[in-house]
Amino acid sequence: MMLHFVMFVGLLAVGRGDVFTAKESEDIKGYLETLMGCQDIPGLSIAVVKGNETWSLSLGYANIAAKREVTEETLFGIGSITKSVTATLIALMIDESKGNITFDTTVSELLGEGYDFMTKETTIKDVLSHRTGLSSLTLATIFGGPPGISREDFSKLVGMLPSKPFRGEMLYSNYMYMVAGHITEKVWGASWEENLNTRLLQQIGMTSTDPYIESDDVTEDRYARPYVYLRGELTEGDPSAFDIGNVGPAGSMASNIPDMVKFMRFMLNKGKLENGTQLIKEATIQQLWQPVTPMPPFMAFIMEKLCPQWPVADVSVGYGMGWMRNVYRGRRNIWHAGGLHSYNSLLWLFPDSNVGLHISINGPTLSSSKSPFNMLLSALYYVTDIVLGETPWLDRQTVCTFPKPWFDVSMFVPPSDTDDTPITPEYPLSDYAGSYFNPLVGEFLVTLDKSTDQLRIKLNKLDGVLVPKRDGSFGLACNGVYEFLTWSEKDKPMYMYSAVFIRGADSFDGVDLVMTLPLDLPIRFQVQNRDDNIKTEL
Repeated sequence: MMLHFVMFVGLLAVGRGDVFTAKESEDIKGYLETLMGCQDIPGLSIAVVKGNETWSLSLGYANIAAKREVTEETLFGIGSITKSVTATLIALMIDESKGNITFDTTVSELLGEGYDFMTKETTIKDVLSHRTGLSSLTLATIFGGPPGISREDFSKLVGMLPSKPFRGEMLYSNYMYMVAGHITEKVWGASWEENLNTRLLQQIGMTSTDPYIESDDVTEDRYARPYVYLRGELTEGDPSAFDIGNVGPAGSMASNIPDMVKFMRFMLNKGKLENGTQLIKEATIQQLWQPVTPMPPFMAFIMEKLCPQWPVADVSVGYGMGWMRNVYRGRRNIWHAGGLHSYNSLLWLFPDSNVGLHISINGPTLSSSKSPFNMLLSALYYVTDIVLGETPWLDRQTVCTFPKPWFDVSMFVPPSDTDDTPITPEYPLSDYAGSYFNPLVGEFLVTLDKSTDQLRIKLNKLDGVLVPKRDGSFGLACNGVYEFLTWSEKDKPMYMYSAVFIRGADSFDGVDLVMTLPLDLPIRFQVQNRDDNIKTEL
């Protein structure tokens, strides 16, 4: 069932005359209501900081079934904006060290023995700027890492990560931000969650923010419930999909409008608290924002906007440490996005104009026809233009088609298979069945279900089936908790991963799980010796 409900509006405007006029506020409200209606967004919160003034708006539902409205106090997962906060915590750690630690300090100096990085030259800056050359390990972020392993022990597996050349192209890495969080644990002797809460969040006054989303949290009334697309219907997501375990420092935070306003103001004031205390040196904050690594070609291509194709220019300068840097309409934009399935957020800072914007939504999830990131972009482009005194280049018509007519994201969606000829794998299905293992992720168990003649798989929190493809690989179709990742639309599956089996002399030696979009490196699972305890047929 698509969303058809009366939109609840909660509006907080402090010093609204200095941020937006009454007419501008109504225009923004109407624009965002149009966006929510045509894109099936259940609930939304947005805030704008301009100097000492704040404007915010809450729309829609935090819980559709209970008709509980979004308010400014409602918590949303902020996904990878957590990376910006973790980097800011590292900046505080560096300043507190009084010169003993810098961004150029090697990780081995801080972590000690047992962490086999590609090179001993790897520094904090390398970790925070995604230039270690090491994989993101997205598979473990989504479906869970090895059960029962600590963050420390998980970090010590770094030497097993797939890799590219050190300090080559940017390789966006959730795993490296887990390591960054673990560095604070080694230096301060407490968990990343405790360090974040006591040393940074409480100092800024972010008292409602959760450092870590646990499964049960999202069902509480203080949270916006997460909504996913499942076979064309907007449905409440399974809470267990939103607990990312040890990788928390990369994307586990949840926050609300008052706290994100405080964080934006803290960053715009370059490390100064509201009481005037300089918690982090201005020069250290500026280092976070300084570009270190160019965006990889694929990411730059899909995010950058250049004239004359686009009406305005939004140019990528590069990734700093926990922050991306663009130039939008001639102005420096320091920003980060965050997405954890249903929860999607976008944070923009224009330090030279003393302006900040933050927006969060609780659905829908990505599908072949909808992109939550583009929804957030279309919202912030419009609001940013108004707060900066520019004429908006988007309106209530183009907000529902964005990024069309300028750019068509469907070019990245694999074409549907129109051939009705049955696909027969090269080998009997029983040959593919077995237990495959990778120490970074755990067991990838493939069993043959004779009742359906399908290969079923189990990987930590993931259950699914392998669907034969014409190129000889198998599409990984998710069931259960993660079914929405494959079946967002009713009759058009999307395979986030493909399974490519590695044939030995007379059997399969392993299997590579390969992302459909080139956002991470393949993960290889080696076959385990078969014994009576491994059941490969159902």
